[in-house]
Amino acid sequence: MRVSYIPLEAFDIVAPDVERHLAESIEMAHGREDMESIWQLLLTEERQLWMFFDDDNSPEGALVTRIENYPLKKMLNLMFIGGTNIEAWHEELLNTLESYAKEYGCSGLETTGRVGWKKFLGKYGWDAPYLVCEKNFEAIEEEEKKNAA
Repeated sequence: MRVSYIPLEAFDIVAPDVERHLAESIEMAHGREDMESIWQLLLTEERQLWMFFDDDNSPEGALVTRIENYPLKKMLNLMFIGGTNIEAWHEELLNTLESYAKEYGCSGLETTGRVGWKKFLGKYGWDAPYLVCEKNFEAIEEEEKKNAA
């Protein structure tokens, strides 16, 4: 298993696999971003693209990261991730990202996601000091319209 940072010049080659692996993760962003907006930010190098390959060099997953520049520190944010066979590549991925983050002066890694990530990442020294929740106004309005009818 191999985790690789994908340079700009390879985007055209990996695009179909990236889009396939990230589709579910992007859907969970509830309209905040789509694949087109992600590609635009990758092309301006505001975000980074990673892929995971099996021993036969077949793509098994993809990840989009962003270096967050907070006033007092930098963090590498794991934004969108998707793929298959996570047990085969997750440790190499976390180690690779930690090295990358340190190389770029980041103070750590961060992500938001489903509650299940808390248990999974906890095995690798991650804390979950808070849970990110949302209130989707459009969904509430649609529900109210159904109840009124």
